[in-house]
Amino acid sequence: MEVTSGQAVEYEEAGQLRWAVVETVRSNQAQQDHWHGKELVLARNHPSPASGQSEVYLTSRPVHNHKSTIRQVCPLLELRVWARERKGFLWRRWFKPDTGVFDPATLPTSCTCALPINPDQPFVACESCPAILHVSCLSGSQCPKCESALSIKRPASPIPEAPQVKTLKTDRCALLQVSKYPLLNPLAACDLERTLQRLTEESSKAVSSPNSTDQVRQSLRDKVLAALLLSRAEQRSQDNSSDTHSLATLTSLSLEVEAALFFSSKESIGCENYRKRFRTLVFNLLDERNPDLRAAVLKGEITPHALVYMDSKDMASGCMKRAREMRERKYLEEQLIKQAEEEAEEARNGKVREGGVEDGKDGDTAEFTPTPCLRQDSSHSRLHDLVAENSPAQLAQKIRKRLGQYLLPDQVRAVLKTAEIDYT
Repeated sequence: MEVTSGQAVEYEEAGQLRWAVVETVRSNQAQQDHWHGKELVLARNHPSPASGQSEVYLTSRPVHNHKSTIRQVCPLLELRVWARERKGFLWRRWFKPDTGVFDPATLPTSCTCALPINPDQPFVACESCPAILHVSCLSGSQCPKCESALSIKRPASPIPEAPQVKTLKTDRCALLQVSKYPLLNPLAACDLERTLQRLTEESSKAVSSPNSTDQVRQSLRDKVLAALLLSRAEQRSQDNSSDTHSLATLTSLSLEVEAALFFSSKESIGCENYRKRFRTLVFNLLDERNPDLRAAVLKGEITPHALVYMDSKDMASGCMKRAREMRERKYLEEQLIKQAEEEAEEARNGKVREGGVEDGKDGDTAEFTPTPCLRQDSSHSRLHDLVAENSPAQLAQKIRKRLGQYLLPDQVRAVLKTAEIDYT
């Protein structure tokens, strides 16, 4: 990849992706295809007043690497040029990461409001004088200092598009909307937010591996760790005690859970088994109605190996399991009642046989001659045998006894009353 002096480059160093500005490019035999520069720091990782999402700070840390380490290149522009180009990175001052000191300490101001320019907000640079003005401070299309015409470009988005920076997808605060978890008291919620924020800041300084497999696996580890931190905060809210699980212990447990899922899927994230279990696991662990599952994993009652083999029914919350059991019980009762009504109806009309009654002659009533029934299955055959072998009172007693094995007394009486069978 060809680079020139003054460009911002994203390069790989010790397994991490960083940004730097290229100062010189060497092509001699001693340092063939090497480049030298200074490290850049993203302003979004060290925000300051009036800093923008597309802004970087220049540091004094020297960088020396081969061209093969470069992953992408983009322009590095000053404020006036960046106002016109609206691409690449904006550079305005130096930064010392060790002390957190900026140089210059304050940004220069040239707008009529005497405030520095925030590049995320609409602004315009006058071509006739050094003024750089906020669009919101203008009353017309002329520069208030030299009265020359201004070319005001109002972007569709107030934040210009910045070069893509490959960072870990570990915004743990986005994973947890702390306010939707009812078991957290205000103190535990604040503590959890601070912990997640600190971990987010640490992870924002790291960058992801180019391997997509590592990115997906790391995403699951982060989600499991967030669920474990949530469970620890919920337990502290309930018993007001200090939980003994340290951050290192929870991190190790999240690694074990992800490793168990990975190896159970034949060490491949591309198979449907891994993706399906991934979604099921994350949904149930972060479900606000399912604190019992998180607590069981945290306490070791459910091992990582057992967790990854559980299905959605096993992971469901106690409330969901009870609701499912009630639905199944209701369905079973409805089926039993329907079956009992059908059997009672058949018992009431059990003397009817195929062949029926022959038509009489000259008004005489024909003699009833039962004929053999063509039995389609054993259940019908058994029913007809019961009707033939028992009196109506005995048959009613058998039906009451059979229904009593499955239904409550009130339900038995309701079924018998519907079938017009004496239930006394």
